[in-house]
Amino acid sequence: MTQNFKENFKLDFIGIGANRSATGWIYQCLKEHPEICMSSQKETHFFGKNHLLGFKFLKNNFKHCQPHQIKGEYSPEYISYPGSPELIRKYYPNAKIILCMRNPIDRLYSSFKLARLRGKTKYKSLEKKN
Repeated sequence: MTQNFKENFKLDFIGIGANRSATGWIYQCLKEHPEICMSSQKETHFFGKNHLLGFKFLKNNFKHCQPHQIKGEYSPEYISYPGSPELIRKYYPNAKIILCMRNPIDRLYSSFKLARLRGKTKYKSLEKKN
């Protein structure tokens, strides 16, 4: 990371969590707050698969922010992507982490209902039939 980038851009918080655990809802709530500026796309995946795109990619997701706003982004993949904790610690050691989890059974049902809605499963139920 260049010194210029470090001086001109700071993430105040980073959201992580399990899929289907209200991360989209939390992102929207934070985005509506006048003192908070969220990344233009919910999941930048910067500290994951998009890290090699460079800091210009990350900074471009915040070009709409006002100087007085705190900045944050939410990418659930950081909870399981290898290397995400190290990248976050390396570049933003003082950033706050927002962790969102959900009961695993509720997550399973939510994922199943979404898969059915999108036509990605042939099963009508998660119940085992004898």
